[in-house]
Amino acid sequence: MDVNGGMLSAGEIRIKQVWEWHDTARTALPCTESDMEVVSVFESFWDACNISALGGRLDILSGELEIDYCRLIEAMQNIASDFEELVSSQPERVLRQLSVAMDLHRSWTPNQRGGRCIIRLKRVKPQVSLTNLRAATVGRLVCVRGQVTRVGAVKPLVCSAWFSCVKCGERLEDRSVFPDGKYSAPRSCQSEHCKSMTMEPQRDTAETIDVQAIKLQQYDTAHQELERIPQHIEIELVGPELVDQCAPGDELVVAGVVKSLNADVARGRHDKRALERSIFLLYIEANSIHNATRSISSDKNESENIIFASNDAANTTTLSEEMILKTRFSQVMDGSSCDIVNRLVASLCPSIYGHIEAKFGLLLSLFSGDQVTPGGSTIVQDNKPSEKKVSKNLLTKRANSHVLLLGDPGLGKSQMLRACATIAPRSIYVGGNTSTTTGLTASVVREARHGAALEAGALVLADSGCVAIDEFEKMDKSQHAGLLEAMEQQQISISKAGVAARLSARTTVLAAANPTGGQYDRDRAVTENCTKLPAPLLSRFDLIFVLIDDPQRSSDTWLSSHVIRQHNRHATGGKNNLANPALSLSHQENSQHQHGNQSNEIISWSILRKYLSAAQSRPSPRLTRSAAQLLRATFLKMRSEATMNNTPITMRQLESLVRLAKARARLELQSIVTPDHAADVIALYGTSVMDPCRKLGAHRTGSKNFAHLTASSSDSKIVTNLINMLHDATVSTGSPWFTLDDIKNRLSHYPDLNTAIRGKPTKSLGDYIDILRDQNFLLYQKRDDNNEASSSVSSAYAYRFLNSGT
Repeated sequence: MDVNGGMLSAGEIRIKQVWEWHDTARTALPCTESDMEVVSVFESFWDACNISALGGRLDILSGELEIDYCRLIEAMQNIASDFEELVSSQPERVLRQLSVAMDLHRSWTPNQRGGRCIIRLKRVKPQVSLTNLRAATVGRLVCVRGQVTRVGAVKPLVCSAWFSCVKCGERLEDRSVFPDGKYSAPRSCQSEHCKSMTMEPQRDTAETIDVQAIKLQQYDTAHQELERIPQHIEIELVGPELVDQCAPGDELVVAGVVKSLNADVARGRHDKRALERSIFLLYIEANSIHNATRSISSDKNESENIIFASNDAANTTTLSEEMILKTRFSQVMDGSSCDIVNRLVASLCPSIYGHIEAKFGLLLSLFSGDQVTPGGSTIVQDNKPSEKKVSKNLLTKRANSHVLLLGDPGLGKSQMLRACATIAPRSIYVGGNTSTTTGLTASVVREARHGAALEAGALVLADSGCVAIDEFEKMDKSQHAGLLEAMEQQQISISKAGVAARLSARTTVLAAANPTGGQYDRDRAVTENCTKLPAPLLSRFDLIFVLIDDPQRSSDTWLSSHVIRQHNRHATGGKNNLANPALSLSHQENSQHQHGNQSNEIISWSILRKYLSAAQSRPSPRLTRSAAQLLRATFLKMRSEATMNNTPITMRQLESLVRLAKARARLELQSIVTPDHAADVIALYGTSVMDPCRKLGAHRTGSKNFAHLTASSSDSKIVTNLINMLHDATVSTGSPWFTLDDIKNRLSHYPDLNTAIRGKPTKSLGDYIDILRDQNFLLYQKRDDNNEASSSVSSAYAYRFLNSGT
C-alpha cells in the first residue's frame, strides 16, 4: 500500500523493492510517491538514451556508471528544465532516482551477477574554492580541487545489519540501515509478547563497504591567497572504486556532497554532553574523484612512447609540436638560441641586478625533471632515435637538479628563490628556521575516527615541482638528515606507528644559505664557510654558487642606479618586475655591463609559468652522440685532474652534467641535446663550486681548473713531518685546536723541521698550512667551546687538526 492507503501497482512495487535494495548500500532515504513518478520518468529517459552519448561507461561487475555532468544536464533539459538546480540542491535523492531507474532499465535484481547501479558524475562544474564552503553548502553537490595532505587507512564500514532480541532471540523483520555510517540499534523487540529494549546485531549478516578518509588542501594558495592560512577539508571516500586511488601530494578534483559532523564526535567523544554541543565540522562525501597527478603522468609516458614509435612519425609529430609551441610562445622563442636564454634569465628575477650564472642555474633546475631508468636512455644519431626497449622493473634515477646559493647577506638570494617558487607551477617556499623535519618530509598522525594516517610534508606536496628553502644553514642536523634520501632517491621512506610507506618526492630543491660569521671568506673552503652544512648534503647539489659582494666602482654605479630606479617605479605605481640591464650569458663578457632599457624583452611571470608547464609536459630530450661524447670527455678530464689534487670527482658529477644538459635543451623546447647545449652546461658548471672542500682564493667562483700547490719530494717530507708534529701535540695536550702561534711554538721543539721550512726560498709556513687545509688535515673554523682546547687558544677561530685527513 502507498502512503495514502491505496494499493500499489506492480511497477510501483518493483520500484520500491529496488529503492530499498539501494538503502542497504549507504544512505537510507524514504521512497515517496513523487520519487516513484520521477523514477518512472528517468527509466523512460534511460530507455531512449544512448549512454555513450553522455560520455558514460557502465561497469557490469561493480554497477558503477560514469556520466559527464555537462552532457547529462544538457540531455535533461527536455525532461526537467530545473534539473541542474535539483541535482545541486538534492544530490543524494536525485542520484538515487537515477540509479534506481538505471537498474530498472537493465532489469537488475540482487540475485543477478553484478552490483547495484551507482551514478558517478565526472567533470562537474563549476569548481568551488574551499574558502567558499559554508553552512549554506551543506547537503549540496560541489566540486573542489586541491592537494592531498593526509591519507588514512582503508577500513570496512558497516552499512546495515540484522538485529535480534537478546531476551527472546527473535530476529527483527527489517534490516537496520546506518545512515552515513552512524550506528543506531533498534529500540525494542517487535514481538507482541516480548518488549525487550536490548537488541544485539547479528555480525554475520552485516554488510560492509570500504571507506577511507583523506584531507584536501586548497590548491595553488601560494599564488592566490598569500596572507591566508590554506583551507583544508576532509574527504570521505566510500566504495572500492574510490578508495586507495591517491597518495599524499597528489592533486585531486573531487565531486561530492557537503555534510556536517559534530566536532566532539569527530574527536572521538560520544558522551551525552558531546552530542549536545552545536559546533559542527564540514566534510565532503565523494561521489567521484579525478587524480590529475596520475593522469598527467600516464599521458606523458604514453605520449613519449607514441612519439618515438617510428622515425617518420617521430619527426612529423615533433615538428608539428614545436611549430605549435613556437607560435604560442613567440614572445619567448623569437630570435636565436642565445636570445631565448638571455630573455629567460633576464625575466627570472628582474628586481635583482646581475648574478647571471646563478639565475641561469636556477632556470635549468626548474626545467629539469622526468624520472630516468638506468639503461633506458637513448642516444640519438642524425636525429633518429635508436630502438631500445626498457624494462619497467629497473630502478629509476633522479632527474631533478638541485641548486644551492651561498654568499653574503643582502645579495638577493631570497628574492631569487621566491621568484622560482612563483614561476614554478607546483612549488612551496619554506624557511629553514621555521620548518621541522616532519614538516619537510612526512609524518604519521593518529585520528580518533580513522586511526593512523600519513600526512605529507613540503617535499611530498611539491612532488614534480620545486621546494625553495631559505635560511638553509639554520636547519638542525635532523632536518638535514631528512633531506638526504629525498634529494637523491627522490622518495621518502617512513616507518612509524606500525605504518611503513614510501612516498614520491620527485622535487627540485633550491636552497639559500649565509656563511658562518655573516661574510664569505675566500681563504676558507665552502665547508669551512658554512660549517653547519654536512658534506653528504652538499654533494647532492648539482650546482653551488658562491655570491660575494665585491666592491667595484663600475658595477656599484649600475647597481645603485638600478635600486633607485626600482624605488622610483614603485613610488609611481609601476610594476615591480623591472628589467635588468642587458647582460650576456657569454662567460667572457660577464663583467661587461651593456646599457639600455630592455623592458620590452622582459617576459611576465604568468607567461613564464605557462612556458615552463609546456616544457615539462614534453618528453625528456635525448642526448645526441656528439653531445654525449663532449660530456664524457669533460668528465674524464675532471677525473684525471682530480687524481692530482685529491678532489672528489665521482659519477655523481657526470649525472649532474647530463641532467643539466637535458634541462638546457628543454629550455628551448628541443627534443634532442645538441653539442651547443652541452657546451653551455659545461661552461656554467665551471663557474660553480665543484669541490666544497676547496677554497676559492682570489677567484669569485669555482674554476674548472683544479691546479693548486703541488708538492715535491722534499715538500712531501715536510708535510708528513708537520702532520706527525700536530698528531703528537694533539695526543699530549688532548686538544686538536691550534692557532698559528701554537704551530710556530711547536716548531721550536722540532729544529730539523723548522730549518727545512726556513730553507725554502719560495714557500713559507703559511703555504704548508694551506697544503694541509687542501688535503683536509686542517680546518679553519670557529672553536668548539664544548671540547677541551689548548690553553694558548684564545681566539674565536683556530685550526682544527683532523688526523685522518677526511
